[in-house]
Amino acid sequence: MKRWTRKLLAGLLSFGMLLQVESPLSALAAETPTVESSITVYDGFSRLYTSVTYVLNRYTDGSVRWEDDKNPWDGVDVSYDTSSNTYVFSGTLSVPAGGTGHTATLICSDPQNDSIKIDGGDGVAVNTSLQIGVSDQTRGAKNVTVLANNNSTAINGSAAFDCYGDVTITNPSGAVTSQYDGIVVYDYAKDIIITGKSEAPLIGGSFSSYSSGNITIENPDGADVRTNLSISKGAAEVKLTGSDSSGLVLFRDSSLSTFKIKAKTLTMENKSGPVGPVEFTGTDTASAYRVAVGESESSNTQTALTGTTYSEPVNAKYLNIQPGTPENTTPDDKVTNYGITVTMNHGEAIGVTSNNCGNILGDTYTNGKLTYDPESHTLTGTGTFGELKINITAADSVDVKLSNDVGATTPVVDGALTINNANNITVTPADGTVAVNGKLTVDSANNVTVVGNRDQTGDSHYGTIIDGDVDITCSGDVLFENKGNGDVIGGLTASTFKVDAHDVTVKGNSTGQAYPIFGSANIESTGDVVLENKGSGKAVRGELKYTPTHTQKYEIKTGAAAASAETFYTGESGTGYTGAFNDPYISIAPASSGDTTPDDTGTVDSGSDAGGAVAAVLVGGAAVWGGYEIATRVILHNILPEGAAIPANRGQLALLVWNNAGRPAPVNEPAFADMDDADMAKAAQWCVEQGIMEAKTAETFKPEGWTPKLKVIEVWNKAFPKQ
Repeated sequence: MKRWTRKLLAGLLSFGMLLQVESPLSALAAETPTVESSITVYDGFSRLYTSVTYVLNRYTDGSVRWEDDKNPWDGVDVSYDTSSNTYVFSGTLSVPAGGTGHTATLICSDPQNDSIKIDGGDGVAVNTSLQIGVSDQTRGAKNVTVLANNNSTAINGSAAFDCYGDVTITNPSGAVTSQYDGIVVYDYAKDIIITGKSEAPLIGGSFSSYSSGNITIENPDGADVRTNLSISKGAAEVKLTGSDSSGLVLFRDSSLSTFKIKAKTLTMENKSGPVGPVEFTGTDTASAYRVAVGESESSNTQTALTGTTYSEPVNAKYLNIQPGTPENTTPDDKVTNYGITVTMNHGEAIGVTSNNCGNILGDTYTNGKLTYDPESHTLTGTGTFGELKINITAADSVDVKLSNDVGATTPVVDGALTINNANNITVTPADGTVAVNGKLTVDSANNVTVVGNRDQTGDSHYGTIIDGDVDITCSGDVLFENKGNGDVIGGLTASTFKVDAHDVTVKGNSTGQAYPIFGSANIESTGDVVLENKGSGKAVRGELKYTPTHTQKYEIKTGAAAASAETFYTGESGTGYTGAFNDPYISIAPASSGDTTPDDTGTVDSGSDAGGAVAAVLVGGAAVWGGYEIATRVILHNILPEGAAIPANRGQLALLVWNNAGRPAPVNEPAFADMDDADMAKAAQWCVEQGIMEAKTAETFKPEGWTPKLKVIEVWNKAFPKQ
């Protein structure tokens, strides 16, 4: 009987029009089951990106039937377990029949009551990517269970779960996802249990969780995760166990190198090798934490943790972090971890603690000495050091001061120098010596100062101070100066000088084939730039690329010296300049008028409507502000979603693009250190992965960076090209 007939009969009965209770019609109406809940199935990651849709109805008598007899999976039995309120799929799910997407998406109409169980038996449970619910839009179920028992994988694809209850994935004979495919669990979920038995990583890609429940990942035969593990919202108890000589997470993505876990407690155990590098943040801010490191739960050393953050490479097999005081130490044995690690010559990273801060590298290293003063928050190095990496995660602002002894003949750092998250950095070589004999990299600092005194005469490296490339991102000023008669940056081969800072100053005294910058320069600045050769040659040997990060016009002045320099070029705000200079003196500074013009560093397809309209109000390269403002606002009004505000910065733009695209999950977990908003971080990661926007560095997106209207048009047209 059709649904409209049943509804008509029920209506007639309610009005007393069918009074013969025992009549055939009344009996039929009373016995006909009605739909109580349902599951919607489609082949995309959201309704905006799907080609087929199916509905599985559950009736009041406990039976389930596909609506209109349209079945997306032949050979898959479906039922409903009334004791646990669970839809049960027995067999292998795949892309729904007729679908062109790459995902099986399931959404319960009553996700707070109904659960989903997918049982693949001896085969694969899901032979495509699986999505339960839609991230930040719709929960898909209460509890979700995926079962398989085969030597390949439970899910032959990635998996995303947005649900109200627990997530359980089990394959006692193999992995849970295929190679390079990860798992993400969103914040409404509760406990997560992932178990298997695989020599390959249990999770073939990354694992990301926003759940606040307990999390357990167990693999007795191999690593737990292939690329990256992130537990970011704040879980309860986290337990990770595995068996791999390389670690619990293999980090096959070279840009990722550490666990990031936020939880109340953490237990990690690797039966065949080290736990690996860990970044843990405790959520129990009212309690003191203790750390246990050793061979096992019964054989370890416990220390008190200062604060709630632990960031160390763990070379032991066992790690446990939980609220409490050390059980096997006395108060005199407690160690303070200062949130600094030092690595020299690719050796083992050394955590700076109250035990070793007087001589971080130990007595066996005699060419130099590194110390840390917790009162002044200063890391000091005196002598000669090999390739050096200093990573700072402490809440305090830590200064780094490196130098060699007076009369020394060897470099301060004889190799590359990398410093992350410092306050002020100073490298001062003794007269005649090199500061860094390799690449200098600074990721996040305040001021960076390198001043030396080295002559070119008789020196095959042209008297350089930094004998390698320079790559610096900082908020303050950068100063490089050679007070002798030589180069500043470069050497036998051309080097690149890449800096993002406020004021940038490079001063040298070079002659002949030597130059203060013995290569190209790429400078982003919010302040003044001065490049000066007090000798007889150019300030920059190669090409100079300048990008202003302020909102003013600027002037480029060139000449033989500062006193005689004349204006060479006047640029608009945000419009960079690239060219080669033969001048010994170059200065770039914001114009004193303070005029602001739109930042047009982006380009717009001149064949598009947007490009043509904006080009019409750009006369001879000078922006006619009124026309620009009107034209860009009109264009944006026409292309942006109705009611959407025009984004004012990079973060807002990424979020608007991502929302309009249906909020798709990025392939990798967001790892931008300068983004606190979870949605904006996902948006930025997705936009970068799609090639719609660019990250500033591997770790930073600069969400607050000003974005002009012309750039918004460019990005929007790239994300949503006209058909």
